[in-house]
Amino acid sequence: MVDYRTREVKLKFPEEGIHYDQLSPEEQARFEKLFAVEVGEDTVPGSAINKWLFNVNIAVIVKALNGNVA
Repeated sequence: MVDYRTREVKLKFPEEGIHYDQLSPEEQARFEKLFAVEVGEDTVPGSAINKWLFNVNIAVIVKALNGNVA
């Protein structure tokens, strides 16, 4: 058997968040559609992305596993 190796992988959005002014025009339009942004709100912090990513509603997972994805 071979020893395992670990590799640290950094992801930009979970670490730095999403900054509106760094997005392309197409991405900005999608940002506006996906997030209920108010005037002056131009950043989604990395902590919010991590919270969303790692605290998925279990009902969503069960539906996906059963093939009932909406």
